[in-house]
Amino acid sequence: MTDAATLNATLAGRYAVEREIGAGGMAVVYLANDLRHRRKVALKVLRPELAAVIGAERFLREIETTANLQHPHILPLHDSGTVEGTAFYVMPYVEGESLRDRLRRETQLPIDDAVRIAREVASALDYAHRHGVVHRDIKPENILLHDGQALVADFGIALAVSSAGGGSRMTETGMSLGTPNYMSPEQAMGDREITPRSDVYALGCVLYEMLLGEPPFTGPSAQAVIARVVTEEPRSLTQQRKSIPLHVNAAVHMALEKLPADRFASAAEFSTALATPSFTGAYASPQAVPPRRSTREWLLDRRTLGTVGALAVLLGAALLAMWWRRPDADGPVLRTVIAPPDSMRSFISSPFAGRAASSPDGRIVAFSLAREDSTVLLVKLPDRFEPWAVPGGGRWPVFSPDGRWLAYHRDAAIWKVRVDGGDPVRVGALANVPLWTLAGLAWHRDGNLYCATHAGLWRLPSAGGEATMLRPVDSTGMFLMGPSAAPDGRLLVTVPRGRAWRLALLAPDGNVLTELPDDIGGPGWFVGDILVFWRGQFSAGRFDLDKLAITGEPVGVSDVPAYSSYGLTAVYAGTSGGGRAEIVWVSRSGVVAPTGLPVASYRWPRLSPDGSRLATALNDSRISVFHLATRGRVGLPPTNAGEPVWTQDGRRVLTSFGSVASLIGLAMRAADGNQRIDTIIAPSREETWPTDISRGDSLVVFYGTRGDDPSDILVLNLRSKETRRVEIPGAQRGGRLSPDMRWLAYQSTENGRSEVFVQPWPALDARHMVSPDGGDEPSWSRDGRELFFRQDDRMMAVRVAPGPGFQPGDPVELFRGAYMRDIATDQSYDVAPDGRFLMLRPASEARQEIQVIYNWGTELRRRLDEANRKQESTR
Repeated sequence: MTDAATLNATLAGRYAVEREIGAGGMAVVYLANDLRHRRKVALKVLRPELAAVIGAERFLREIETTANLQHPHILPLHDSGTVEGTAFYVMPYVEGESLRDRLRRETQLPIDDAVRIAREVASALDYAHRHGVVHRDIKPENILLHDGQALVADFGIALAVSSAGGGSRMTETGMSLGTPNYMSPEQAMGDREITPRSDVYALGCVLYEMLLGEPPFTGPSAQAVIARVVTEEPRSLTQQRKSIPLHVNAAVHMALEKLPADRFASAAEFSTALATPSFTGAYASPQAVPPRRSTREWLLDRRTLGTVGALAVLLGAALLAMWWRRPDADGPVLRTVIAPPDSMRSFISSPFAGRAASSPDGRIVAFSLAREDSTVLLVKLPDRFEPWAVPGGGRWPVFSPDGRWLAYHRDAAIWKVRVDGGDPVRVGALANVPLWTLAGLAWHRDGNLYCATHAGLWRLPSAGGEATMLRPVDSTGMFLMGPSAAPDGRLLVTVPRGRAWRLALLAPDGNVLTELPDDIGGPGWFVGDILVFWRGQFSAGRFDLDKLAITGEPVGVSDVPAYSSYGLTAVYAGTSGGGRAEIVWVSRSGVVAPTGLPVASYRWPRLSPDGSRLATALNDSRISVFHLATRGRVGLPPTNAGEPVWTQDGRRVLTSFGSVASLIGLAMRAADGNQRIDTIIAPSREETWPTDISRGDSLVVFYGTRGDDPSDILVLNLRSKETRRVEIPGAQRGGRLSPDMRWLAYQSTENGRSEVFVQPWPALDARHMVSPDGGDEPSWSRDGRELFFRQDDRMMAVRVAPGPGFQPGDPVELFRGAYMRDIATDQSYDVAPDGRFLMLRPASEARQEIQVIYNWGTELRRRLDEANRKQESTR
């Protein structure tokens, strides 16, 4: 066996081996120093008997594919090579413990910890599976815990052994691929084709053990364990630990099904089921009516499925028919998610995708997913598992009053299609108005479609014909958005008033506009006789259309975001994790460390000049300042602020401020929470978003938009009050001055896609493109010797040589990962003085999905009734 002395002699100049720290079935592990990068690493040497069977060189060729796996919960592969004909591979040294170590210490984990760890591993598996890699050896020993977060190790090593020829000859070594307690039945039986569902089975075994203290099948020998894996059913989790939620029990049992086809199709589906309380074991669907616990466990026993299957289908169909005939009756409020087909997962869900919609009876949902060059429009029917795609795609879906048709926007026109399929029909366009300015679409019971654009409100017959302008933008620039039908036939619209949005009722002829009281803000919509409106947060209350007033006590609505469509069923496009993130440190080599800040919806993270504090928008667009050492938080006024930028002395923060009515200015406020606000640029029709403050706090860099014009970089001299506009073709944003104030970096679309450029400041007489393959979010290092930018999921760096001219090197990838990006491509990371990167990592892997709350109106009525009863009891 290769020892530490031999390794040190062979790897001199590259690695210095300290000691052996572990040994497994395939490799011996050494703690070593990476001399080139000055870091601790785990150097794993393949066992000689295994190398003799498969060949070291062939093994190394096969594991090259795993080196490209970059994910927050995957331990990366740094390096590989051979020593005296034996292969070695190098991974980061993780200070912490393995999941096996923790299980030895605790035996059973808290349920929340176990589920969280399983979901983190599932996100890593789903990522690898989508890149064609199956792990094949998921077990507690291969799951490392670094600051409580799961890291999957040896990713693809077992696959490399099998692919390199070892799979058929492993009996010669006395070793096997995988561990019997966590092997899927097909892997235990030696199937040649091992799919991602095998990893799902293994993860189910690991979660089972985390919850109960032992895997589902044990025995005195490997042969005995395999025999039980193939022939026996696992015992119910809830029978052995009653505190385990029913949906977790059901999810684990589905992951442990004998037939791969009966398991979850992906690790991501397994993760979603673990987070979905309504999941019952067959599939997470609104059609599933959760039975009582004893019945449910009986149904989970596969021996009884044939007996009760037909009865369950008939009973379920009857219950659903009753529910659908009375969609507004009291009934179960069901929450679920709908993931788009795999071929459409590259599309993003965002407010600008065109929202989502539910049919008037709440049975059918439609949603749009978009990316820069195209959109998809999906329709989910209650009798189909998968949503179907509308040919040609589209945005802004809206259902006809009878629920049989769906209207939407595509290619500068309004189209419609039958909800059960068919060819789309072009309804018509609006004269000389580009429909990308569409701000809302409604299908009225009078047979007309009402379209709100930045030009005004239009009426278009749903049967086709000419569009009519009903209410143009007035002299104050007022425009309407978000028309929806009110119970009395009028249109509920949202109009800007000063720095706030107000709700108003508009007659279908466009002549009479009746504004609601000032404390009933927009956006809003009706759910039967209940009005959902904005009052510092979304609220709901019963609304008297004659008195134009909320009757009774309103309630807060915290489980729905903006930019959504709601009726009896609530539907909104989003991602798993709901946009929530954890703020983490990432080293230049991609090693992740937690900051300890709470998981929340963050935006625009900005470090103070000394790196001790963090300014960021937190949940409600209010800027908060965190002290990273103590994790204390200070909220800054006002609430409607964004894009924080620190002054060089770290005492103040510059932000945008204003309203959603396109009135955005710049203001300065103290970082300690002092209420004083100093206006730098008053709110105007040109939106202004700050990106940098120069040395000496003399210059403010921001980008601005005028109406529909592309955005430009602007530089304000705070002493002379003069503003200089950097006018370049295309749209620019993200301007940042180098620390020596000699260079201005920014992103621009002048070449047809986003690229990072650098120009000399203040001359601006030359342009240097530093991202030949696309890039955005530029940021300088604190010494100005490097320029960083993002390129898809990669963090790139360009060295800048000192001298009179701009002398950039070639872009170099530092690390990659599924870190969050801003929907407007504003900077969503920052660089600390010590060179670490502050990144936003999704709380769970962001997957495209539509979140649905069936019978949402029932929940609102119940909550309003409770609020009114409490109010009456206090009188």
